[in-house]
Amino acid sequence: MLLTVLILAPAALGTGGAAWWFAAGSAVLFFARRPWEIWLQTAPDPDKTARRAALFLTAGGLALGAAGLWVTASPLTAVLAVLAAVLAGASAYSESRPERRGAVAGRLAGVTAMVTLLLLEVAAAFGRITPAGWGLAGLCLAYFLTSALRVRSLVRARKVQGFRLASLVLHGCILVGAAAASRTGWVPQLAAVAYVPGVVQAARILRRDAAPVNTLRMGIGEILHAAAFVALTILVYRLPG
Repeated sequence: MLLTVLILAPAALGTGGAAWWFAAGSAVLFFARRPWEIWLQTAPDPDKTARRAALFLTAGGLALGAAGLWVTASPLTAVLAVLAAVLAGASAYSESRPERRGAVAGRLAGVTAMVTLLLLEVAAAFGRITPAGWGLAGLCLAYFLTSALRVRSLVRARKVQGFRLASLVLHGCILVGAAAASRTGWVPQLAAVAYVPGVVQAARILRRDAAPVNTLRMGIGEILHAAAFVALTILVYRLPG
């Protein structure tokens, strides 16, 4: 999700300038996630190396974000930066606890954090959230939700009656919604094509049995779907007209 947001903002919308401070800060904070998990899981006698790494990376990421806030000096970017940090922190904490890993609330917090980060990059680059920024944020949100549905239908809800069919229906609704949004000018023409690979995969999952899946293969598949979404979205934003 993070790479999707960090690639799409500059490639599709041309964000730059102060936006790079927030992009760099979020990337550094991402690498602080695993040390924090180890620190929390080894408490009350924490792993000292993990603790040092967590503190060092967190301080570095926050410093980069603070530099971005200083450059922009905007209440909008300050609100978005705090909101993204809080949501990302809540998601990371949820995933660090074995009993809460994969919880819907934690995953939704992570998705919302990534969309907020994209809006933060747009606000930092252009001084406001442009209509194109809102449109791309909506496309990313829809993609993240469909990706989560596919993974859940393969792993946690594979034995839930009707879940895979509901996933396919929602995939189709998002495809139709993207097509409608392109007709109204909210997103570029042909934006809906970025969701076609996901719809095809949701249809394939519908035909699978309830047997456990190869998680490595599933993960590689979702990476490929993310790459396809990024490439197709950049293409439709860069097409003339």
